[in-house]
Amino acid sequence: MRKIIHTTTWLIIALFLISACGTVGMTNQQSEADRKATTTSGTTDKVEVSLIRIVDGDTIKVNYNG
Repeated sequence: MRKIIHTTTWLIIALFLISACGTVGMTNQQSEADRKATTTSGTTDKVEVSLIRIVDGDTIKVNYNG
């Protein structure tokens, strides 16, 4: 019985250490993606368009320049 508790304790410690190593790599990947963010031309000009229809929650169809 004591051997089972000892083995289980080491298994839990090993899993904890392995899972902690995995989170460090994910943080570095996210910051790398932030560094490669796309920039725009910086224009704030507005163009008049007419709404044709709403396709779904984040997509619309508009009429631009005729």
